[in-house]
Amino acid sequence: MRRLLLPGGLLAGLLLSAVTAAATPFFTVRLEPAQGEAVSLQLEPALSPAARRRGLMDRQSLPAGHGMIFDFGHDQPVVMWMKNTPLPLDMIFINAQGEVVDLISRTTPLSETYLPARRPARYVIEINAGEAEAAGLGPGARLSLPANFPAFSP
Repeated sequence: MRRLLLPGGLLAGLLLSAVTAAATPFFTVRLEPAQGEAVSLQLEPALSPAARRRGLMDRQSLPAGHGMIFDFGHDQPVVMWMKNTPLPLDMIFINAQGEVVDLISRTTPLSETYLPARRPARYVIEINAGEAEAAGLGPGARLSLPANFPAFSP
């Protein structure tokens, strides 16, 4: 029998990563376009300021119909960017009333260009580039969050 010996810190880090990945909650949210059928997305919430800063940085893949939702607590000017994010994304900006107020499609991977919403937003959903257009999502679409969606964390 062969054994692979790892330094204690490396082993602990690998175990912590596995537990963290397994413990990450996903929530099913619905977006209803102004015309067409509603779309369900599996979204990982960015629950803490650190998670909101990190976003989808360094992710190498994202399954179709999955993404991340950022909650900024209230409507405000929101600016995103793609630093250290190798995946092209669609960014959907949504106000506190659940209305999509802006959409930035097909972002440039790894760009440090600021991407501001045209109107104040509370939420931002990031999904794979092209998925928003394919589903007919854009300004005027409506977001429905599940009852168990966590509260904003300052």
